[in-house]
Amino acid sequence: MKQFFKYVFATIVGLILFGFVLFFFFGVLLVGSVKKSFEKEKASISANSILMLNFDNTINDRPTDDPINPFLPNFDMNGNMGLRPIAQAIEEAKSDDDIKGIYISPAFFSTGYANLHVLMEAIDDFKESGKFVVANSNFYTQKAYGLASVADEIYLQPEGSLDFKGINASIMFYKGAMDKLGIEDNVFYAGKFKSATEPFRRKNMSQENKIQTKEFIEDIYSNFIEDIAENRGMTAEELRTIADDYLARSPEDAVEHKLIDGVKYHDEVMDILREKVNFEDDEELNFVKVNDYVESKGLDDQGSKYGSGNKIAIVYAEGGIGMGGDENEGISGERYRKLLEEIRNDDKIKAVVLRVNSPGGSVLDSDIIYREVELLKQEKTVVTSMGNVAASGGYYIACNSEKIFAEENTITGSIGVFISLFNSEKFLNNKLGLTIDGVQTGKFSDFPSLTRDWNGEENAIMQEFVDDIYADFLQKVADGRGMNVEQVHEVAQGRVWSGEDALELGLVDEIGGLEAAVAYAKEQAEINDFKVVTYPKYKDAFQQLMESFDLEAKAENQLKTELGPYYKYIDLFKQVNAMEGPQMRMPFELEMN
Repeated sequence: MKQFFKYVFATIVGLILFGFVLFFFFGVLLVGSVKKSFEKEKASISANSILMLNFDNTINDRPTDDPINPFLPNFDMNGNMGLRPIAQAIEEAKSDDDIKGIYISPAFFSTGYANLHVLMEAIDDFKESGKFVVANSNFYTQKAYGLASVADEIYLQPEGSLDFKGINASIMFYKGAMDKLGIEDNVFYAGKFKSATEPFRRKNMSQENKIQTKEFIEDIYSNFIEDIAENRGMTAEELRTIADDYLARSPEDAVEHKLIDGVKYHDEVMDILREKVNFEDDEELNFVKVNDYVESKGLDDQGSKYGSGNKIAIVYAEGGIGMGGDENEGISGERYRKLLEEIRNDDKIKAVVLRVNSPGGSVLDSDIIYREVELLKQEKTVVTSMGNVAASGGYYIACNSEKIFAEENTITGSIGVFISLFNSEKFLNNKLGLTIDGVQTGKFSDFPSLTRDWNGEENAIMQEFVDDIYADFLQKVADGRGMNVEQVHEVAQGRVWSGEDALELGLVDEIGGLEAAVAYAKEQAEINDFKVVTYPKYKDAFQQLMESFDLEAKAENQLKTELGPYYKYIDLFKQVNAMEGPQMRMPFELEMN
């Protein structure tokens, strides 16, 4: 009998091993096949082509790294495009004889107002070539309409809609829910405008928060309106009246008020485009998606088609600071320390542009990056380019750059600090019937506790801690900006500013985009020919494919897909849960249409 079980066991082990060998063999074949399929030839551009700008994903500063899944329907290897490659593609198309015009179909267009302005300028510059720009959509969100306003002709589907009502900025507050649960928030902050913790300690916006928010969204709105007015040959006052009274409620209203040029079905607009490229009625138009055009011209943001031994590095700091340490999200202090150290030791890199698009986050991670920027400055030219938002910790890591560029619509400032720690004692006692007791060697041994009220001495210690960090923040800004601490404090206190106001206050040096920052870095480094390299390096499609088999990543992607726009609330609580120590960041969830 023992021999029988021995043979049975041996047979089972043999089958398992054989299965592993087969799995490995076919896995290698599959991986090789998939990898080869990724290594496709560059798309070729036919004569009489039209560059199509139909943005289905949010436009970030750099392409996203989210794991991809080739087994999902409508799989697109290109993923989300970065802002710079899109702007470069539009610039390249301006002088490309094969590209006869641009077709904008921006219904799901989503980005910040600063990035929107960059794309509007790029399309406006394209029009100087004399080539056509036509926009058409089933509906236009407000930002999508802003992009479309640059077009020579704007069309809307007969049953479509155009959202043009002005900017609304709103925040969701959780204080009422916390009260019901019996959870209290111990909040300590420096700066009377530091409103990041308001959702957890108030049920509405403070007066200071309303003042600062009203001021910077008014700046953004004014610039937005002025851009559209120039594009449509109207006055800003006319456009404000249309928006304030919501006069463009139907496609016909939009035509009457000169927001669009006509109401047409898709096939009718296609006929208009055929006429522009001299195609027959039944001839198929040659549309080139912007991601395919970027690929065909070698404009991906891993580098540049112009090259030499000299390099300028663009370092993208996008997302929350301290929010994750991998390549997929957030700005980890330790990861960026290594990255900036690597750049500092690369003799071929002559200058660095720090591209910041961050609402801030961890004080510790921000300070680690600040120090590396300081060390980098001793070796190379370091310039900052601000994107949609570079506030609080995002401003902290930028303030010691040699020069800071911002867009007029950049949201920046928010120079302040807070600590937020929840007290769950009542929730545990009243809702779950749990109590906590223990012994300690000193009166502060369990401080800061998350399961009891704090006494006055403990509160004073925490406030002193926050005030000390705020004082250090002020000093760093003063040193970096050539100001004294009193001057910085006057414009700090956690207050948020538009890029336009920040220029007047001395928080930034010049209004301009990423390309302006690169040009300045080139000038300061005294180089002519150079190659642009970007950091952090994002993974190629094959690497992302391998990661797509990760169960946690797949679950996260599925959650994003199922919840759609509501996923942001899950993400908010992830951010709160990930916070450690004192924070320098913007309000958690400021919604701007």
